[in-house]
Amino acid sequence: MIGNLADEDAGDFAAAGAVIGGIRGAKRAKQQQAQAAAYNESQTQAVAAQRMGVFKNAFEACMQGRKYSVK
Repeated sequence: MIGNLADEDAGDFAAAGAVIGGIRGAKRAKQQQAQAAAYNESQTQAVAAQRMGVFKNAFEACMQGRKYSVK
C-alpha cells in the first residue's frame, strides 16, 4: 500500500517537473530571442552608420570638386 502511494506521488512529481521544465525552456528561448533581436538591431545601426560615413565622404568630395567649401 505504501509503495503504491509512492509510485503515484512519483508520477505526479514527474508531471510537475515536466511542466516546470517546459516553462523554463520557453523562458530561456524567449530570452535568447530577445538577445538575438538586440544584436541584430545593433548590427543594423552599425551598418547604417558606416554607410552614412561613406555617403558623407562622397558628398564632400563631390562638393569640393565643384569648388564648394564643405566641412
